[in-house]
Amino acid sequence: MRITVEDVKKANDPNVQADGIDTKEAQGAQQGSTEPETLKEALREDFKKEKKKLSELHGTQKIEYLWDYYKWVIWVILGIAVVVSIIVTSVTNSHKVELFGIMMTDVYTEHSDNAPLQEALFEKLSSEENAKNEYIYIDTSSYTTNGELDYEYAMQLTVHMAAGELDMLILPSSVYETYDNDAFYSIEELFGSEFVEKYQDTVVGDGINITENEVLASYGYSFKTDGILVVCVNAEHLDAVVEFLKMIGYDAEL
Repeated sequence: MRITVEDVKKANDPNVQADGIDTKEAQGAQQGSTEPETLKEALREDFKKEKKKLSELHGTQKIEYLWDYYKWVIWVILGIAVVVSIIVTSVTNSHKVELFGIMMTDVYTEHSDNAPLQEALFEKLSSEENAKNEYIYIDTSSYTTNGELDYEYAMQLTVHMAAGELDMLILPSSVYETYDNDAFYSIEELFGSEFVEKYQDTVVGDGINITENEVLASYGYSFKTDGILVVCVNAEHLDAVVEFLKMIGYDAEL
């Protein structure tokens, strides 16, 4: 067997075993293989501590603990759920045509599916040739807590408004007052000064107070506190907005 200079160097190197394996590399590989095990052990230990901590708490203590330590995780999950829901709805309705969209907050309704109002609006706005692919969007699911819009509903509202999927909103005054004027059309600019003068008892800023509206009441709607009707600045169906206002008793023209 021919012995080379390289063989002699390896024989004199304390880091090389007799079989030619570099001991430093072998030790590094061995340490690397134990790191995942160490991480698993640490995670397992943290889980046991967390489980023990929760088992020692009861009732509201457990709820407060979970909220204090995991509230941001909860908000992120809720946010993702809202976005996914909106995406799924958009994909489902991608082949359909929205004729009019309105979201009502703090509204009580006798008809959870909003069918009577939807049918009345659909009859006014739909076209004979494409009626099967057209729809009216009415959402009455949003509510406030202590006068403020809940986080989930606020996010849902923002996304829908940005996408131009909402033409009008009905908001309690406590929420309406938190929005910048840029979010809604000016009633006077949209319908004219004569409209404002004619309905001066109900026109408030960029909105119309419809709390006592008899037509909406006839469709089974009532308000937790009050209701301010506004036109979204990104509204894509202004003709439908006019028809809705006419239906509830306002002589509106663009």
